[in-house]
Amino acid sequence: MRRINGQDASYGIKYWSIGNETGWQYSPEEYAHEVRRFCFYMRQAQPDAKLIVCGDNSADWNLRLMAALGEKVEQIDLLSLHTYAHPPPADQDEPADTYTFLAKAAGVDAAVTRAIDAIDCHAAGGKKIDVIIDEWGSWHDEVTIRPGFPVGDVPNNMEPPGTMRDALYAARVLHVLMRHAGRVAMANLAQTVNTLHCLLKTQGSSLVRTPTYHVFDMLKHHAGAQVLAVESDTGTFEFACNGNAGVLPKLDIAASMTPDGTRMSLSVVNPHLDREEILRLQSRGTSDDQPSRATAWVLGACEPLAANDFQTPLRITPRDAQVERQSNHWALTCAPFSLTTLEFLK
Repeated sequence: MRRINGQDASYGIKYWSIGNETGWQYSPEEYAHEVRRFCFYMRQAQPDAKLIVCGDNSADWNLRLMAALGEKVEQIDLLSLHTYAHPPPADQDEPADTYTFLAKAAGVDAAVTRAIDAIDCHAAGGKKIDVIIDEWGSWHDEVTIRPGFPVGDVPNNMEPPGTMRDALYAARVLHVLMRHAGRVAMANLAQTVNTLHCLLKTQGSSLVRTPTYHVFDMLKHHAGAQVLAVESDTGTFEFACNGNAGVLPKLDIAASMTPDGTRMSLSVVNPHLDREEILRLQSRGTSDDQPSRATAWVLGACEPLAANDFQTPLRITPRDAQVERQSNHWALTCAPFSLTTLEFLK
């Protein structure tokens, strides 16, 4: 079929998923039968293929799937998860709505942890099987379920506004993925252009960068680096959540170092809507290991439902932030409801 359609050479595709969201169609045991069948033929057609099986966020799906695969578990390379979060509709902008949504990043952490535990329960001591989050992001139900909702012209019913609240949720999820970098082999935001939790929006020849685009741009310094352990005593704060108390960290921090040790990057989410936080940073090591200069940028410090659009495409963009070197530490003021990134150089 590829040749019939004008492509003689193979595309060289390496990653193949056996099905998609199969929990809607199969029990874990039924799906395991299909996995064994397809793995057998895929390994003959492409021995070095990376074969992905569909996991699930429910309590026992992944455990049952791994158990049903039995000794054939070594035929697979990756277990996939989909971890969407649904923000409250854009006409619900009370502080509790925003905090409840940002707290859903902890659900991604829990889903990844459960998946790793299920894998290791049945594959420990054998082949290393990692996790792939091949769909994640913010999914606005008011666009896809309530097409009459006044969110502007969305002809495909899949183009949410792309708010600052979405962007800070993305930053928190990226921090979760960094902390699991040893086992999360790949993660894919859904989607990148014009749909769902996108980075870019187009309209004819015009293009707009969403706040989430800027999150990815600001966190790119972590790419290819080694995750550093962060010890923090910044604490947490509580908020009302459906009659119960929810909890968020006052500051959500991630750090990394380039393999050659010349650059350390730090990213900090302040989820609080109206309270700044003072962060004092110390880096362990000898005096020769300490950075000599630092630069910082901040995104946000605005209303949670603020967004970039074709009339005001630069409403939310990163700007320079101040970081000061003091006697034995660096001091940074983290603005309310913002992402701040720092780059330390020797």
